[in-house]
Amino acid sequence: MKIIKVLVNLSIVTMLVAVFIGESAGAKELEYWSFFTKGEPYQIGLSNVISGFEKAHPGVKVKVVWAGRDVLTKMRPRVLMGNPPDLTDQAASELYAALVLSENALPLNDLLDEKVPDTNQKLRDVLKPNTWELFTTVEGKLYVIPYEVCVTAIWYNGRLFDKFGIAIPKTWDELIEICQILKNQGISPFAQDGTIDFYNAYWLTSVANRVLGRGAFHKAAHDYTGKAWDNPGWLESARKIEEISPRGKDFFEKGFEGSSWPSSQIGWARGETAMILMSSWLPVEVKNSAPKDFEFRCFPFPQVKGGKGSATDIEVFLSAFSVLKDAKNPELAKEFIKFALTKENQKKMIADVGSIPTRMGIPVDVSMEDANQMIINSTQSHRMYDGVQCDFPEWWMKVFLPLDDQLLFGKISAKDFLTQIKQKSVRFWEEKKAKGEEKRYVPLR
Repeated sequence: MKIIKVLVNLSIVTMLVAVFIGESAGAKELEYWSFFTKGEPYQIGLSNVISGFEKAHPGVKVKVVWAGRDVLTKMRPRVLMGNPPDLTDQAASELYAALVLSENALPLNDLLDEKVPDTNQKLRDVLKPNTWELFTTVEGKLYVIPYEVCVTAIWYNGRLFDKFGIAIPKTWDELIEICQILKNQGISPFAQDGTIDFYNAYWLTSVANRVLGRGAFHKAAHDYTGKAWDNPGWLESARKIEEISPRGKDFFEKGFEGSSWPSSQIGWARGETAMILMSSWLPVEVKNSAPKDFEFRCFPFPQVKGGKGSATDIEVFLSAFSVLKDAKNPELAKEFIKFALTKENQKKMIADVGSIPTRMGIPVDVSMEDANQMIINSTQSHRMYDGVQCDFPEWWMKVFLPLDDQLLFGKISAKDFLTQIKQKSVRFWEEKKAKGEEKRYVPLR
């Protein structure tokens, strides 16, 4: 009888241990909702990273949902119910607008000082400069860790510049000079899909950065009084856009106002135009349209004489990870981020994409070499469109973009642009104030 009782007790203990282990294993499930969809090159790369993570962490299972571009919208009901996934990824600016502003993201500052699995270095020391720092709040908190970086630049075919003996322009005046050389040769200097208003916006916001410096556009965008637009630098910036528009020297391809994406950029890749102002996702989008001997080259937006901005101040777009505040397994999510940022895994992520990883010391595709060096050599960075699109989306859509199109198309003068944007901005913010709709955004350093 005693033997039977002992065996029964041992069985009960064994069952309890099994249940405990099962519960522990269940607690080690990492739920990850991704910006990518099945079959995309990045999704394939991330799938390989996930498999490696599970092998390196026995007992851990990654439950991944390939939710696509509207991942944050699909996730929202669960976030509101306090039952979100542990980890997600998206554009860093989108993560801030959707999660940080609503206080649903977890600060990740501690992760910066932890060592990456493949090195004795801290995470902060292996990431490219002027990437993650850009999204640090004024309180010093960081809610995103980037895995990919894109940089805005003026792209050109190296062979075309060599053919005409054209040197890389370092100033706005030099850029105008080479545009005239190209136009005299019957080549339209600039490609532009004019129906994409936010691509059109690259021009004025880039010029303003060089004339007025980082943060000037952001300041003007939410000035209730409109007085920020009285700064002479805005008239100078708008006049430079007028100079290259059909109202001025007409440096854009004919009919660009009606060009639909990706017609113009494909035409550029085929040699129909000389240059295009675009972020570094461009080569990936047009590679199949370019001839085999096409040399993807780019240079920073030129400096303006007497301007406050510098050519080493880069405009970046970051794809990043974020951990949810109410995550069940936040530490496991952080471990995944560190694992994904090892050299081997960053290589897996960009293998079929050809993009630029945030990890230092990883070779990039030849089409990205110039852009990669721009990031490495940068002295500071700013968010795309100086953060205005993210922080003040309604003003951006209703006030700025329509007027910016008219300026670039040569439909209105620089003076007309400033008169109208000041008046419409004041009216816009007055209406917002009357409705009690205050300006809410996450102040960044």
